Amino acid sequence: MLFPVLVLVMPFTVPVWLGVFSRWFPLHLAVSPRALVLEIAPYTLLPLLLGLACREWIPAGAKVLARVAEMFARVAIVVLLAAFLWPALTTLAKFDAASFAAIFLAVTFSLWAGYKAGGQDRRDGISVGVTAALGNLAAIVLVTHACYPGVHVWNTALAYVVVRWVVFKGWYLFLRRRMASRPVTPSS
Repeated sequence: MLFPVLVLVMPFTVPVWLGVFSRWFPLHLAVSPRALVLEIAPYTLLPLLLGLACREWIPAGAKVLARVAEMFARVAIVVLLAAFLWPALTTLAKFDAASFAAIFLAVTFSLWAGYKAGGQDRRDGISVGVTAALGNLAAIVLVTHACYPGVHVWNTALAYVVVRWVVFKGWYLFLRRRMASRPVTPSS
């Protein structure tokens, strides 16, 4: 349920962050909340609303559609991986150490900030952290496309996804090992 919240608040938070980044860097990125809503609504809000309506009024049909959507998503991931891994890797070859460090810091900070924003429940913290780290790329690509339609950022976005996955996996393995090495104590 966190992704729909991210989509609903994005038109209001992204313009603010763009203003902050444009003050630091000479990017001159700007987008209105209306433009963001018009860009993201057909891909996110409409399917979300249809899914919620289906779940509310046709629960049995929603379960069937959920299984179909899950199978579609698995096939789509394999197809996309096969189609876009090579462009991502060729773009990664052009990244320098500062690019990798910036991605590592951005993803790590997003995970940490989201985890802290998730409240006392560890699962909520993990969900919010992952949502925050995943949402950054979507906002960046969307705003870049809206501000500079002629600029093609797809290969860079794909390379970012690969590095982000490595950062996610690295933190997951590190924390899993750390948790396994801690003795389990009964809570009162």
